[in-house]
Amino acid sequence: MTDEEKTNEEPEAPTEDNADGGKSEADKKVEQLNADTERINQAIAENENAKARQKLGGVAEAGQSPEKPKEETPKEYNDRIDKETSEGKHDD
Repeated sequence: MTDEEKTNEEPEAPTEDNADGGKSEADKKVEQLNADTERINQAIAENENAKARQKLGGVAEAGQSPEKPKEETPKEYNDRIDKETSEGKHDD
């Protein structure tokens, strides 16, 4: 069936509930889509909650402490200041 034939085709009209209490195909599809949508929304909410907990809790590797920055020795400090002064970064 071509695309043109599909557009010319009349949409299937929903039927009333069958005498035995069954549901039409359209009703079944709507219920399935609603259930799928609910599961997707729940998954999104759980994902957002997990991200929020991680952001609030921070990231810590088990048994590791954060690295402390290396302290400059007096010689390293002097060398850095001399270099920055020669580059014009300090006004002394």
